[in-house]
Amino acid sequence: MNRQDAMYHALRFLKKSETLGSCFEFGLYQGQSIVTAYKIHTQIDDFPRHFYGFDSFSGLPPLSKADNLNDYGVFHEGQFSVSKSQVYANLIKNGMPDNSFTLIEGFYNESLYEENTIEILGDTKAALVHIDCDLYSSAIPCLDFIAPRLVDGAILMFDDWFCYRGREDKGVRRAFNEWSNKVEYSFTEYSKYSWSGIMFICSKK
Repeated sequence: MNRQDAMYHALRFLKKSETLGSCFEFGLYQGQSIVTAYKIHTQIDDFPRHFYGFDSFSGLPPLSKADNLNDYGVFHEGQFSVSKSQVYANLIKNGMPDNSFTLIEGFYNESLYEENTIEILGDTKAALVHIDCDLYSSAIPCLDFIAPRLVDGAILMFDDWFCYRGREDKGVRRAFNEWSNKVEYSFTEYSKYSWSGIMFICSKK
């Protein structure tokens, strides 16, 4: 199953399970996956979901000690840098109306807690959360931020689950393991996709 197929099944699940809420994506790069999600959603569902995209737009931050692994050079500072204006243009060019999405700029440990971000989001709930931010240090603030917004039955997608050679003590997998032990949700594996991705269904305890 590739990521597009995974996105279809995730959004199909939300429709069939009557799970309401918006779509959040952390790590946009050029915007391809958020466009894919929007197109699939509009084809299969008439619930008006809004799409929120979060990115530094200056690439990955400096790698922390927790994000280093001997002889593993897959990720590096500044990788995946694309300007916010370019991503915005890509979304518009690919058919997303400008009122269907909101882009929020900045490194997550700062931008997610800025007054402007909190004002934009208000009490918005999350039904689909797509985390494609590669690093432990980036995933932790995303997960902490999204926890109070998750609805029962939300889908949580990790593109980079099996990076770092599949180790549990590195990358987003480590972030999820630490975070999942302290939140009031249980997680059911829904599907694996591509060579590195996984999806979970989030259920309130």
